[in-house]
Amino acid sequence: MANERGRLTDLGGLNHGQMQGLLGYNLAQASVTASLVYEGHLGGPLDLRQVDFTILTLIGSNTDVTLKNLAEALGIAPSNLTVIVDRSVARNLVVREPSEDDRRSRHLRLTSSGRALLERAWEVARHMESAMLAHFSSAERAMLFELLGRVALRRVSGEALGPQAEREPPARPSRADRPG
Repeated sequence: MANERGRLTDLGGLNHGQMQGLLGYNLAQASVTASLVYEGHLGGPLDLRQVDFTILTLIGSNTDVTLKNLAEALGIAPSNLTVIVDRSVARNLVVREPSEDDRRSRHLRLTSSGRALLERAWEVARHMESAMLAHFSSAERAMLFELLGRVALRRVSGEALGPQAEREPPARPSRADRPG
């Protein structure tokens, strides 16, 4: 472990030692590795970005999913999420269906093509994850996921997100107040 850590502190011939104690730095470095592995196994071969895989999984694992649900779950602005979901609709992976309870609302559902792609992606993802985490014991894997989950939950509770997160978003001008 110490030897692996030492190689990370000298990446690119630069001393990274001062940042080794920063969570954000370590998450970013781990993310680079995870993203490269993901792209090689799922992204390129299945033409499936990480966010698309997540969205398809959430839609496939839940009923009556709306854009609002997804935006809240992922921390993505609804307008940005609409663009992402539109790509899946265009690829015939997802359909928008009117809600039976509220005609203004639309539920997202996987198409048969979407479900087939998701099943294939999960098959590949299980092998990919096993290979990527092979150097961890099962206890270390459990601890890794537990600790990362605890960090991620800070978003839900709003704790430790800093003063920027505590501020109210700026009021949007009404249509009448907008120029043009």
